[in-house]
Amino acid sequence: MATMTGMTAPKPSTHAVHVVDPVQFVRLQDAPAQPWRNGGGVTRELLAWAALRLADTPEGPHVTSADWAVRVSVADITQDGPFSAFPGIDRCFAVLEGDGVVLTLRGEDLHLTPHSEPLAFDGALAPGCRLINGPTRDLNLMVRQSAGRAWMQRAVAGQSWPPSVHLQQAPDAQPLNPPFTGSQMKGEGWAWQGLYTHGPACLDTPGGRLELQPGMLLWSDAGSVAAPAADLTAPWCLVEGRQAWWLGLQAPGPEEDRT
Repeated sequence: MATMTGMTAPKPSTHAVHVVDPVQFVRLQDAPAQPWRNGGGVTRELLAWAALRLADTPEGPHVTSADWAVRVSVADITQDGPFSAFPGIDRCFAVLEGDGVVLTLRGEDLHLTPHSEPLAFDGALAPGCRLINGPTRDLNLMVRQSAGRAWMQRAVAGQSWPPSVHLQQAPDAQPLNPPFTGSQMKGEGWAWQGLYTHGPACLDTPGGRLELQPGMLLWSDAGSVAAPAADLTAPWCLVEGRQAWWLGLQAPGPEEDRT
């Protein structure tokens, strides 16, 4: 049985990124806290992933190597206030700790707690946020709309990637996750996949079984020349773990325009 402790391979990053073939991972404890300008909380960025394939999207030459396709972070919210607006970005949000929040989107209040399914919404909406009873810790997935579709789903023991259920949608939102066909369920069409574990977990991967510590983000990608597409067709299976979330970026099809 493989363990991730001590297995490292340095890569350019603001904090430690580790590799256990065919996955990479980063620990929440290694991500520095970045205070918000309004003083309402802090964010710990786990990953800002720039896909080389962005050059083939409608944004074309306007995309640089510094532009991310996927951003994953954990935020501590300590005060009420609106989210920042992110035009052109799809967002998925889940409460990890605390009593939860009330997000106001298009005049509707959505109560989210650690027991709620993740919420998907257009980042341009910038919902208002009200704490239910004190600070919360939350998981955030951001995906550039031109790069594809965002996916976040609570992981269940015995479940393989990708799951076949859908996350909660914001009011009047366009669906972020279309129905999956059999071929897509095998991993075709995915540019990036991840798993965030907020509690201890055990994951089977093509490279072996991994014992995961709390606060870890694992990911694999087919968005660079160094990562073969086969990395996203071999299954992952969550063996144990009650606080884990699947994350994904589904690449747009040849007939799809996300702009």
